[in-house]
Amino acid sequence: MKSRKSALQGMVSFLLGHGSPPDIRMVVRGNLWVILLAATGVGLVGLGKLLWASEPFPKDTRAYELVLRTVQRDRQLQARRKAWDYELCIDHKRLDPQGKVLSEWKECQLVSQDRRPDYGTRQGAISPSHDSKGESPFQLSRVIDHFSYQLAGTDHIHGVPCYRIVYFPKREVVARNREEKVLHHVHGTLWVAQEDGTLMKNEGELQEPVSIAWILVTVREFRFTFDTQRLPNGDFGPREIRYRYWISFPFFHYREEIVRKISHFRRAKTSLPDPEAGCACGHPIEAQRTQKSSVWEKNAPSLPPCG
Repeated sequence: MKSRKSALQGMVSFLLGHGSPPDIRMVVRGNLWVILLAATGVGLVGLGKLLWASEPFPKDTRAYELVLRTVQRDRQLQARRKAWDYELCIDHKRLDPQGKVLSEWKECQLVSQDRRPDYGTRQGAISPSHDSKGESPFQLSRVIDHFSYQLAGTDHIHGVPCYRIVYFPKREVVARNREEKVLHHVHGTLWVAQEDGTLMKNEGELQEPVSIAWILVTVREFRFTFDTQRLPNGDFGPREIRYRYWISFPFFHYREEIVRKISHFRRAKTSLPDPEAGCACGHPIEAQRTQKSSVWEKNAPSLPPCG
């Protein structure tokens, strides 16, 4: 039982990008995080060259041009967001096969200029060369060229006129590893501001269960939603990242929903709230930072809802 639990913890931790492969026989050298495909609306910097180099162009060249425009716009927004600190609250829910909550634990933290968000395992300052304040651990340049794009009309998100762009895997792209095998079954929709190309919303999900690791592991569910909010400087930036996944193994499974809420942006290098007073949602930040136990800790304390 103990060895099985350790294997489960290692597998899920690895798939979420929180550790190294526990057993090469069970998992691939890769990172399932990347299949979120811009779920945070950040990390697009550097994709321009990759997109321009993709041949042949998708049939809907207009949709492709809009994606390229979004890449350029996101480069600007990333640079501008470096001027802001914010609060991050994370809600973890362990679920049963029917979606019923089995356990839950929450945490809040202040994210400042020189710290990447602690997703449960990372701590400490990072160099300026890393992702913009660590808003996303994803490397989108590895997956953006796996999709085709089609313009699917217009819509309004937060009152902003948007183009709606659907994306789906390219049939001719061969999966080189297990993460790409899962990726090739993900479909989704982007909402891009008509005026300046800002990514306003993104959602996607796995279309069917995908077996990986010699059918020993099956990803049965994977869905995500990224939403935005208007920042103090007038830009739109991340507000909520919500995703759910369900991974089954022989004789057991792991299903979880995680919601990250980003709020209360403030100028970087300015005075932050007293940690003892807690974040804006009223929770004692330092106390929550001591609760960095894994999501599998049965006795992890529950905190009141944030936001």
